[in-house]
Amino acid sequence: MRSPTRRNCVTHSVSGLAVALFALPAYANEYVVSRTVNDATAVGYIVTDGVIGQVTADNIIDWEITLSDPQNPEGAVLTPVNSAYSNISLGVSATASEILVSFGASGGVTFCVTPCNFGFARWLVSASGVNAIEEIDFPSAPPSQIGVSTAMPLVIATRETADSDGDGVEDSSDNCVDAVNVSQLDTDGDGIGNQCDPDIAEPNDCQVNFADLGIQKNAFFSSPASPNWNPDADLDGDDQVSFSDLGIMKSLFFGPPGPSATGCN
Repeated sequence: MRSPTRRNCVTHSVSGLAVALFALPAYANEYVVSRTVNDATAVGYIVTDGVIGQVTADNIIDWEITLSDPQNPEGAVLTPVNSAYSNISLGVSATASEILVSFGASGGVTFCVTPCNFGFARWLVSASGVNAIEEIDFPSAPPSQIGVSTAMPLVIATRETADSDGDGVEDSSDNCVDAVNVSQLDTDGDGIGNQCDPDIAEPNDCQVNFADLGIQKNAFFSSPASPNWNPDADLDGDDQVSFSDLGIMKSLFFGPPGPSATGCN
């Protein structure tokens, strides 16, 4: 099976006819599924609408999961065309890097070929502590399932994230990729955070030069109450333009601001 990648338009095949379902929003998160239950596997991806925290049925917008076992190595492919999910409730949550089921809570999640019933392929992770992959030949053959401690959450899907500066904001959306700026302060609204944006002369030209230094000089030693206050010159966001801001300007002088995921680089 191919490695999951984010798509702009999701298509699935029905009897050889490709059907476009929808375009994924820019903020969608794609998580990789790679789970084993005894001798059965669930492999593929789950896409959410970017939710962080409790996951409800409305938050899952796409999936492709192949269920297989030694009796059926080709597997059954579950997609929105031929399957559904159910039983999603308080027990399911998402972080930037994981989707997990907390055992001991209510509910859980089931992906199954419709209609969801015995004899159809399904992957069940219930908050009561059951993790089961049931292939198409069930119930003629026993399902692969295990009991899991109710004290532990089970990670059902993962997502690689990068945060180069360690400020808790992913590189893919960080307006200063290499500079810690938890607040993402961007007073001039150009997509580059103040912490890495000494390009403050208007119009912005994506270069830090003497024009920008002149603007910072005019605001030097000012604060929000000062007549010469310029919030764009307050690069470190401490409500004063001082030598620390000049140091940021110096570090990027004669180069571009940033780098930023959302501005000029």
